[in-house]
Amino acid sequence: MAGLNSSRKLHKHGSSDVGNVDAGNVDAGLDVAAANKALRILVTFFPQILPEVFREMLTNFDGDSCLFVIVDQLVNHTDKWVRGRWKVPPREISLDPNSDGDQLAVVPISDCFRLDSYKRAVQLALYQEFKALSKSTVDAVMAENNYSYTHSRPTLQGIAAKSWRGNISKIFATWKRSAGNVSESHSLVRWTSSGEVGNAKLPELKSTGHIELDQELYQTVMIPLIEGLKDEQISEDQALAIEVNEQEAKSAQALQECECCFSDTTFEQMATCTTGGHVICFRCLRQAVREAIFGQSWSRNIDHQSGHVKCLAALPIDICGSCIPRDVAYRAISQSEGGVEQIHILESRLADEALRGSQFPLIRCPFCPYAEVDDLYIPPEKCQYRLNSGDIHYRASILVTYPIKSFGPDLQFAHSSFSPQISSTSI
Repeated sequence: MAGLNSSRKLHKHGSSDVGNVDAGNVDAGLDVAAANKALRILVTFFPQILPEVFREMLTNFDGDSCLFVIVDQLVNHTDKWVRGRWKVPPREISLDPNSDGDQLAVVPISDCFRLDSYKRAVQLALYQEFKALSKSTVDAVMAENNYSYTHSRPTLQGIAAKSWRGNISKIFATWKRSAGNVSESHSLVRWTSSGEVGNAKLPELKSTGHIELDQELYQTVMIPLIEGLKDEQISEDQALAIEVNEQEAKSAQALQECECCFSDTTFEQMATCTTGGHVICFRCLRQAVREAIFGQSWSRNIDHQSGHVKCLAALPIDICGSCIPRDVAYRAISQSEGGVEQIHILESRLADEALRGSQFPLIRCPFCPYAEVDDLYIPPEKCQYRLNSGDIHYRASILVTYPIKSFGPDLQFAHSSFSPQISSTSI
């Protein structure tokens, strides 16, 4: 623990990863690596305590026996140092497989000690973005979030949204933004022309002057932005491909008629029921599922026992008893806007129908579809109880009505008769 001799200076140093020191930063010394290793040791032995408690103690204690003193204080004076900073609920720690012989816990980057250069880079970036806020406010939010840019920025955005200065700055920033279809994005992201046909705009990350912060911004800002642009491009390409395919099928007179709405569409936008061979277009499938989920056609359009969409063919005499294959129906739903959410709602509704059909007494969460079997279920039948206390015998016949939603006034005792039998010798 010789590297912890000057641990009072650790609040001026830090590391982006546990035991990993960036060679490109001149202020990355042995103190940072040793402090982060000590932090990992403490997290391994005390996984139920938040890492900020260990950072505070490593900053306050120094000397070769610093780690031993901290462990002794945490064992004997836990409430004095923790002060309610527990992990709720307690989570199991994950061990680092790359540690040198020691099975130490993996500490998130945001909970480790930070380099002084990283703090300055984060401070400068936040100063430039939130000019309407005072520097003391920015510094306080940074200190509360261990100088993490990713965790500090949302808090500052919420504070700036409630400030009139922030709203005025946002209005002026909107006026200065170049006219175009580019949506509002991160302040450190600039949009450049690709030089291709259509003059598409591509995102580019501005350099902050610090490698660690640039990597963090790329992981938290650029990757989600690029993935969103890819999904948008895929949707546009798919819509264009469907349109071109329909035009070519029209010119080749290869359109087919839907047996539900009797409109013409391409073969690729058609589904066939399992046994009847009726052809249904994707548009009718999407409308049927949407009406079943948000309307009153659940029993008519959905077979809740198999989870399939029923055949929608308009027959003159009888209805078709077959169904549409699930993968084809899901492909039709996913092509519409919000199709993934509709599939999720459909599956949740099917699961709810299965739980209802099981006839099990259930307890449901009021905030999500989660349900579990009620172990305290009392069947709606007559139960006999006999309570013995010395020579006094009570016989009770209690009829309890179900369902029981809560233990209280909902418990209805329909009949209760007590017949005490007292022995004459006991009086």
